[in-house]
Amino acid sequence: MGKIIAVVQGTADDLYESRDANDYCVGPLLESGIFTDVVIVAPPGEERALEGLASDWGVRAYFGDEWSIVDRITNSMKTSGHTESDTVIARVLLRGFFVDLPAVRDMIRTIQSGFDYVSIGREINYALLADVTTLGGLIKAKDAPNDWEGSADEQAKFRFYPWRLMETQPENYKSAELNHLPLYPRSKVQEIRGRFRALHARSGENKSSVRPSAPFGRYRNLLSYLKPSDNLLDIACGQGGGLAPLRTAVSSILGVDKNQNYIDRAETLNSGFSNVSFICGTETDIPDSMTFSVITSLHTLEHVASPVDFLRTLRAHLVPGGRLLLEVPKLFRFPLGEPLLPVHDFEFSLGEVEDLLEEVGLELVTRRGVDRGTYGEIHQAREAFFYVAQRPL
Repeated sequence: MGKIIAVVQGTADDLYESRDANDYCVGPLLESGIFTDVVIVAPPGEERALEGLASDWGVRAYFGDEWSIVDRITNSMKTSGHTESDTVIARVLLRGFFVDLPAVRDMIRTIQSGFDYVSIGREINYALLADVTTLGGLIKAKDAPNDWEGSADEQAKFRFYPWRLMETQPENYKSAELNHLPLYPRSKVQEIRGRFRALHARSGENKSSVRPSAPFGRYRNLLSYLKPSDNLLDIACGQGGGLAPLRTAVSSILGVDKNQNYIDRAETLNSGFSNVSFICGTETDIPDSMTFSVITSLHTLEHVASPVDFLRTLRAHLVPGGRLLLEVPKLFRFPLGEPLLPVHDFEFSLGEVEDLLEEVGLELVTRRGVDRGTYGEIHQAREAFFYVAQRPL
């Protein structure tokens, strides 16, 4: 029976104010006794933040390709001496201190019975599990995007999400599916969420940001819905990295965020573009006289006290015929049945956002489901829903 390797994917943005391995997935993985080896894989530039931690935890760290996860993982295995095609790879995310190890063990056994990959059902929160595949399957996926007849954007997504590639090519990969995971007891849900809340509280502001160099992502998805004449409002713009692909696609952009540090960074990042400006505040701080042909709100609705009031305010700032481009996280039914992240006051089931849009007087134009960065049919959503809604003329 081949080796079983836990590959921990992360960056400095994933670190809490803690050096305890048990506040991350590394501690539970080491203690489980399941894995032959545990390796942290990160992009270049993360050495200062992660090398010392890896040494403290007694695991190795590998730093490789920023946007090709499949290259990063396969190259890390090569340098570690793990080259057998039947080696099982379980990819987990660094900041998740809780991993459902019994379920992951079952997925590994499925792989060992002759499969390349175990897909996770769309109603199951995969952040609590692992992407489990064979090294041979990943090596095959490494070269597959070069032969893919789709766009460069699709190729980039498959390099970042090789598991998605395996799901879309059943003729090339033998896949099984984990399609059921029971709801956890209420006490366990509260324990997991409470610990996440405490870790986030100790760490202060959310450090995650959109990297301008990203070859795909939420902001690039917006390009097909924009016109050169648009004046655009980006609500909760963060540090402004997502605006990079939009700056030359529209006439003007106003970014709004309540975090002054974020606004300062956004102004620096976008300083060479006279058509981009910023306001520190929330949607209620935008002058009533300001209207826009497009408003973008990407993963903001889950943070507001009243989604209805928030959407109503955005509608008031749309010109007649103006469009709202809205993306929200999907609520996974299992195994928690509620948001994992403590910063999410809400997550949404199919149909809920449509009802909210109708309530505030916005007409639904388009809806899409997001699955590992790919925007497709709404019922194929794995992690998010995307909507285009219009203020009536």
